[in-house]
Amino acid sequence: MRREGFNADADRLSVKFLDTVQSNFKRTGTIREKYNVVTGSDEAPVLAGYHENLIGFGWTNGTFLALYHALPPSQQQAVMQEKGSPKPN
Repeated sequence: MRREGFNADADRLSVKFLDTVQSNFKRTGTIREKYNVVTGSDEAPVLAGYHENLIGFGWTNGTFLALYHALPPSQQQAVMQEKGSPKPN
């Protein structure tokens, strides 16, 4: 099924975020609070509240799962196959 308009844009951005989190997890073994999807890195400036990009933030984990489950099944499979990672629950 082809998705158009806002759905297609949302899917594209979701995949970019998922790929960024996933590739950084494979590299570092951690989930961070902030990511830079432009550079594909977990090197993101922290401007308020604390002094570093913290490890283990629950909202990032939840956001990853919510975005993943909102994608069409074909895109879910593509995201997981590209990185060779296990499928999220």
